[in-house]
Amino acid sequence: MPLKIHGLDSPEQHHGYTSNSSDVLKERAESDRTGQLLIYSLENTRSPMKVTYTALYEEAKKISCIIKSLEQFKAGHPILLHFDDHWDVILWFWSVLLAGGLPVLSYPFSNIEDDRHKHDLHLHPIESLLEESRIRSTKRNLGESKSGQVHNAQNGNHTACDTKCNKTNNTEDREDGGGLLMLMLTSGSTGNTKAVSFTHKQALAAISGKAAVRVLPRDRPFLSWIGLDHVAGLLEMHLQPLWLGVDQIHVNAADVVPSPGIFLDLLSQHRVSRTFAPNFFLAKLVSAVGSPESDPGWDLSCLVCVASGGEANDIKTCLAASALFSMYGAPRNLLTPGFGMTETCAGAISISTALKMRITTPQGGLAALNEPGDLEVRGPVVFKKYYRNPTATSEAFISDNWFRTGDRGVIDSNGYLRLVGRAKDVININGGDRAARLVVFASTASHTEQVTVAYIPHVFPPRDEEMAGITRLVTQACLMRTSTHPLVFALREQSLPLLLMSTLGKISRLKMARLFEKGEFAVDLKLHEHAILRASKAAEQGRKNGPKLMSESEARLLEHVAETLGLATEILEIDIETSLFDIGYTSMHIIKLKYYIERGLGIDVSVINIMKNHTIRALAAYLDAQLQHSKAGSRQQAPSIDSYDPVVVFRAKGSKTPLWLIHPGVGEVLVFVGLAQCLAVDDRPVFALRAAGFESDHQRFRSIKQAVDVYIAAIRRRQPHGPYALAGYSYGTMLAFEAAKRLGADGEEVRFLGSFNLPPHIKHRLVTEDVSGSLETDPAFRAVARDEAIRWVLDIGHQLRWKELALDTSDALARWVDVSFGIQQMSSDYDPSGQVNTIDVFYAIPLKAVAKTREIWLREHLSRWSDFAREPPRFHAVGGEHYTMIGPDHVARFSKILVEAMKARGV
Repeated sequence: MPLKIHGLDSPEQHHGYTSNSSDVLKERAESDRTGQLLIYSLENTRSPMKVTYTALYEEAKKISCIIKSLEQFKAGHPILLHFDDHWDVILWFWSVLLAGGLPVLSYPFSNIEDDRHKHDLHLHPIESLLEESRIRSTKRNLGESKSGQVHNAQNGNHTACDTKCNKTNNTEDREDGGGLLMLMLTSGSTGNTKAVSFTHKQALAAISGKAAVRVLPRDRPFLSWIGLDHVAGLLEMHLQPLWLGVDQIHVNAADVVPSPGIFLDLLSQHRVSRTFAPNFFLAKLVSAVGSPESDPGWDLSCLVCVASGGEANDIKTCLAASALFSMYGAPRNLLTPGFGMTETCAGAISISTALKMRITTPQGGLAALNEPGDLEVRGPVVFKKYYRNPTATSEAFISDNWFRTGDRGVIDSNGYLRLVGRAKDVININGGDRAARLVVFASTASHTEQVTVAYIPHVFPPRDEEMAGITRLVTQACLMRTSTHPLVFALREQSLPLLLMSTLGKISRLKMARLFEKGEFAVDLKLHEHAILRASKAAEQGRKNGPKLMSESEARLLEHVAETLGLATEILEIDIETSLFDIGYTSMHIIKLKYYIERGLGIDVSVINIMKNHTIRALAAYLDAQLQHSKAGSRQQAPSIDSYDPVVVFRAKGSKTPLWLIHPGVGEVLVFVGLAQCLAVDDRPVFALRAAGFESDHQRFRSIKQAVDVYIAAIRRRQPHGPYALAGYSYGTMLAFEAAKRLGADGEEVRFLGSFNLPPHIKHRLVTEDVSGSLETDPAFRAVARDEAIRWVLDIGHQLRWKELALDTSDALARWVDVSFGIQQMSSDYDPSGQVNTIDVFYAIPLKAVAKTREIWLREHLSRWSDFAREPPRFHAVGGEHYTMIGPDHVARFSKILVEAMKARGV
């Protein structure tokens, strides 16, 4: 279906229809109101070159004739274009296109001289891909390149241009060569270079879709500072204004990025309606001109849209940038973050005629609402193949032409897509607002990769304590998300070569790693090391000269906590009232801390007592008490089960309703550590309830009623009245259900009750999870007695891990088995009864023994909660399987769904 060219005329007076991009330029050139390009050359932001669309068309036609006359030219074959000037790119793009050639837009060469000549980085992959297509380039880009494939094509010397075209007889590409518009290279930063094939139909569908979604003034220009080697630069900032018949302004990124005020100067001077600014530039803009000393007189009242993409947008940055634009007359809603890829023609337009999207599960089915999965798209704006790379094309698509974007997302109940990250290779760093920019890449240390974080301060050099603070925040964030200790250092902006950045300002992590390993940042590393050392000495001196805030035992414990994380105490620098869980402690960190404490103090300490005393102050006081008892040879009298305190405090403070989490069938609560950390952003106290009997000074629970009695008493000691929020993981759901009924009978409101993948009827299901039975079902254990089986398990297990878990004796392991098995046995004759007001069910892939699919699990088992709730249950699909749904790979997304569910219930 031909597409209408939108112009300055009314729909009834449009110039015609086209299915070829060349006709867009021709129609615009022959229009009564042709429009023009205003192009600022490098280091010139005062006097642009002005070229009408008519003049562009005429000049490109002349050059195209020369190209076609060359003996070796063949229509439909690629010609690589590499220029550093916007005018050269535009002119030669249209010249090659009008000649019938296939323009290939190149991204900048590496600024690392050695890399330019390495076959695995830039020239060799491109030459191999395009098979000896000549590179058109200006002298500025030649440098000392040794490649014979780089040729000069200076302006005004068109007759001197010689072309060597692709000689390949690629039948597939030749057959649809007439439909191909251009090739655009991917960055190649994480793999071999690929070329995305664009058709005229695909590009025109994208342009018309983009033009239709936002009404723009018909007499105001676009402004762009991003290179035309990027799909957004070419399609959205060149072809789209050409399509609409409005002027377009191009300025060099090297002039705008270091001096953001120039960007606002040009927007105001030219009365621009649409422009582009990625998140890093918005942050730089706000920092540089957010509070001008004198009013520059900018007028941004014509500005309608500032598109933003290429990297994730920070909400604070967006709000600050919106406020800045509105300060000078722009509407507050002009900032438009977008999602897109080269393969989808940049910013994706999700309308039925342009793009369709779906979220799929790892098993290939469609994800449920609010269930995270893989984002796939298809439609006229989506590319069909990578040029001469059938393997990459095959891997990129699944059946029915659905393209795998590599992004993760969910579709919510309102039908909106929300992106939740990449399928892999993503690291989120907190505390980024303290630095102008963060660069995260992998570097090699001791023959293994480590996370390396370089940050550019707002002002260099920052104060020593500020550098130590940023390092501390970044380190803690990495520990929380990756459980690894990163290398962190401050980077001087002049140390970051400009051409490390892509057109959109992205930084190649591969090149950063190469520079790092070559020692290019040695000065930055040394400066940072000295600053941290000075900050450490200053902090130590302050502690000596100031009031004694820490006891000796607290200081010693702080050293153990830091040792567990692999940090110096000065970098850790936490308040002694800070929860260990707030600095990224995982269950393994707790186990390590137990080892360091026992090694240092010579006393036994249980994991649960570390969890219950989870601040430096509380744990030091507990350890002091244990040392006194040990020296006195005294032993506390074993308390009764009624006095047992099952509460583990993950977060003690918060303004929202506390969340009470009840243990799964094994009785432990370490499984909730990651979830509690993710809930830190929710400003909510988080408590967990742990089964009795793991320590020798308490017996285990003998009945469900006894457990519920103890749990309710413990809950009401800390939260005397509702509304309450309870949730149980697997088996814990049953205990939470019973506790909710009991609280309701006492006149208290349970506003939120969560089931983490458990149905109301559990007797038959628990047979598959019988802890004791797991020893008996293996034939090797059937002939031995229980005590001998336990000794056998101890012998074949990891001895150090048994010791870390305090399960290195037959008595200790037997006690753990007895608690877990006892918990299972308590519910062997359990039948649910009664009703609660509401329940939210979070369902994952079930155990194969209980249901073949998640759909069957939901339909035949979990749905029966409707019999035990006065209101219809709410069901929430989550990622992972039964035992991994709140594990490291899925807990972040799970926590977001949980928070939204509690918010919907008003807690």
